[in-house]
Amino acid sequence: MERLTSRSPELWAVVSVLLCVVVCQGALDGIPHVTDEVVYTLQARIFAAGARVAPAADVPSMLAYPFWVTGPESHAAFPPGWPMLLAVGEGLGLGWLVNPLLMGAVVWLTHAVGRPLVGERSAQLGAVLVAVSPALVLLGASRMSHTGVMVGLLLAARAVAEPGGRGRWLLGGIGVAYAVTARPFGALLIGGPLLLV
Repeated sequence: MERLTSRSPELWAVVSVLLCVVVCQGALDGIPHVTDEVVYTLQARIFAAGARVAPAADVPSMLAYPFWVTGPESHAAFPPGWPMLLAVGEGLGLGWLVNPLLMGAVVWLTHAVGRPLVGERSAQLGAVLVAVSPALVLLGASRMSHTGVMVGLLLAARAVAEPGGRGRWLLGGIGVAYAVTARPFGALLIGGPLLLV
């Protein structure tokens, strides 16, 4: 265990990104599988094309899909935060890479939040466990919104755990604001108390 925790959090962040890429491109073929992922991806592609919504379908029953609104315009029923972030990758043709990169940030931020709260060794162990957690690697390989929200909330937690002036508080506020636009209830339950602290 000592050898694992003696490595830098940046190394574990890279390991996590690579694990997510392997699962994404190997097991998941780099495509969305779950209904939510498909809807997020469709909305992200609409945003990447510079539009807020798509025209209504000529035959709405052809687009009858859970969480997809077909008229009078076509758009996702979800909040816009995650599709906007995913649109950056979709615009470059690399939508599959957004979550793996965010997972690397989750690992690094886990260490950054843990260090002042529980010490270097435990923070390193936390980063290792997050980097290789099967559930988190699967989320990081998907196109679900959870990883982006984790980054936003960890930015807020970092501002609370280790205040570092206006810049850190600004990033924490932006992180919670992003979480509100992507998963409002999660932001309320976790980000709300962080902002109060």
